[in-house]
Amino acid sequence: ATTYRLQLSVQSRWKLSTKKVVFLTKLNFAAPMVSILGPTQIEKKRPERITLQAQGVPSSCANASYELGYRWVVVSGNLNLEDYPQIITTTAALVIPEFILAPLDGETFNVYNFSVECFVNTDEGDVPERTAYAMVTVKIQRSNVYVVYRTDSRKITRGDILVLDARQSQDPDYPTPDGQTFKGNFKWKCLNPERSASKGPKKGTACFGGVASGEIQDLTTCRQDIGSKISDGGVMFYAPLFDDLTYCEYARGVVMLQTANFSIGEYRFSVEATSYDGRVASADVFIETTQFRVPKILLEVVDRKGKYPTTVAIRIKGTEEGQKTTEPRTYAYSVLVYLMNPEYNPDLALERMNDPENPYTVDRYKYTDQTDRFDTKDTSKFETSPSTPNMVIKPNVLQPSTTYKLRLNIILEQVTGYADVTISTAGLPPRSGRLEVIPQIGTMNQFRSLSAPNWVADDIPLSYSFGYRSDLGTSTVKNPFSSDPVPVSSREQPNFVKGDPSPEANFSLWIYVDVSTPYGA
Repeated sequence: ATTYRLQLSVQSRWKLSTKKVVFLTKLNFAAPMVSILGPTQIEKKRPERITLQAQGVPSSCANASYELGYRWVVVSGNLNLEDYPQIITTTAALVIPEFILAPLDGETFNVYNFSVECFVNTDEGDVPERTAYAMVTVKIQRSNVYVVYRTDSRKITRGDILVLDARQSQDPDYPTPDGQTFKGNFKWKCLNPERSASKGPKKGTACFGGVASGEIQDLTTCRQDIGSKISDGGVMFYAPLFDDLTYCEYARGVVMLQTANFSIGEYRFSVEATSYDGRVASADVFIETTQFRVPKILLEVVDRKGKYPTTVAIRIKGTEEGQKTTEPRTYAYSVLVYLMNPEYNPDLALERMNDPENPYTVDRYKYTDQTDRFDTKDTSKFETSPSTPNMVIKPNVLQPSTTYKLRLNIILEQVTGYADVTISTAGLPPRSGRLEVIPQIGTMNQFRSLSAPNWVADDIPLSYSFGYRSDLGTSTVKNPFSSDPVPVSSREQPNFVKGDPSPEANFSLWIYVDVSTPYGA
């Protein structure tokens, strides 16, 4: 055998350069070659499914077998594939389900190295000297934590107990199960309705005195009345006994406040959730108080997701809870969009950035009512009814890469209450690309190069699934070449089925590629 050292050097117009060295060994007997599609290092997170796709190439020698076998092994990393019988290690694709590979505490990445062996699938071929190898590195990094309020922004009756519940905040690597609490700590803030003064904060912007940032300090555990219960966010709580307190901590992640002395107007509450390893997330909820009695409606998105493709319908359901009334009402939805606040002064914000005694508290972004653009009574775009608190947003109505508040207005005789639910849309679907097959004309067992160049999207990485179409009765069926989409825009395909033998088709075979974003767009 002879080994060749090939070096590729690439230099940019700015004189930046990189080198890649490849060793090529030429054998004096027939043996396959193998490569793993995609980059040699892959960065992933624990909740992601991982597909490693090997591609074996049979020897070009005369009478060499085309029947190849594969075997995957873990070279390094705390993983024993024998502990997971659902992971098949003897096919060209190694599919590792979600939550198998884990990040490492205190480290940026946890590194796993995988090797695939490719051989002629016979006793004579499955020997070390006739086996080809390829290796790939998978780096698992921590996911970003995020805050989840059980109930979003809303209007409440002054004097009612206000419940703020952020226990369902999430670490995607180790999701918080329903009914349990995020593994971390919570820090709460409150700013009163005067916070939005365009010339800066007025005296008393913090809801309960103390530091100007509004941090709620000295949280005391609530005493509870076990003979009385209240409902909020679909959860039953024992009624708190405030004694002489304005607020108290019902449980880790839950704060309750008595609102009898609240001003009429909009309060901004914020919670900062910090995981035990130091990752931080924060989110706001806006509470508007009124002296009139308003119903409590819990809004929920059916099949909740981090981001929603604009190409699918989004369903929202509303459920009344707490003290119910028979007062006549109608429902109407508004659509608010998260946009830059025109009253925000970036120069003043920069000036006060390091002044804890006089912080700049005007919101940089705010939700702006754009119901004039999104007419929720338009049946071609929305499904709503004045008699029910439910809503369906039809496909291709919302804009991509945008955050919305969907506001249910509860219209009563004296006042209009509301409840919000927040959603974010994914970016546009992949576009501007094409599919290439080289060569287009050839025999069934001829190697072909399939590629999908120039596809772009707002959300990356993109995944590609190549396959062919066939007719099944009156339907057309997609037959993918691999079990899972892979983050690689090309593949070498060794074998094809026979094309359509009809005279008009002339043995043509329809090849397709499905290109998708992480959010399914």
